[in-house]
Amino acid sequence: MLTILIFLVFFLTANIYTSINHLTVEKEVKRFGIENLYGFYSHEQENAIMYNWIRNEAVKIPRKKGDVVCITIGKNRPEIEYIYSFCYPYIKQKNGVMYSWTRNEAVKILRKKGDVVCIPIGNNRPEIEENNVNLKITINDKMKYSYTMNSNDWKLVLINVKGIKDDYIKIKFDVDKTWRPIDLLEDSIDERILGVKVGEIYWE
Repeated sequence: MLTILIFLVFFLTANIYTSINHLTVEKEVKRFGIENLYGFYSHEQENAIMYNWIRNEAVKIPRKKGDVVCITIGKNRPEIEYIYSFCYPYIKQKNGVMYSWTRNEAVKILRKKGDVVCIPIGNNRPEIEENNVNLKITINDKMKYSYTMNSNDWKLVLINVKGIKDDYIKIKFDVDKTWRPIDLLEDSIDERILGVKVGEIYWE
């Protein structure tokens, strides 16, 4: 009888703990809403870079917004290039040109190495002459430039950033329409969602 009583007490205690833990997690999820953080320090900003420090472990619970999650990590290494939302790997053309695809939006954060940033952009979208793609490039959330892509030829975009005093610049790309090769190209099995091609960025 005593054994049964001990078992019942243990069982009830375990269930109460599980219920409280579940309610605590649910409360935290509701509290943080879209993005939930555990074990992260507060947001900090270094030039154009927003980041959080963690300790030995941390958990983030973001709302699912796509099929691929892109995570940028780093330490205090100012020489590295911060890239996010460029979820597709670099591609090398036969002529040696390296580029990566964006989706509807993408961001690169680069160390400022000159007064003019040179950005090669291109596309492979069928019938782009009749169905133009509008691209907006934003620098450090302030300087905005708009371009209409009416051909798939590479175009070099030159932006003067001499007035920016930060060590880094944030370049954001937004396109008004994307496409999937599987939808527009015969015999294609490529289901990627593509925006524009961005080549290797350099400075003058």
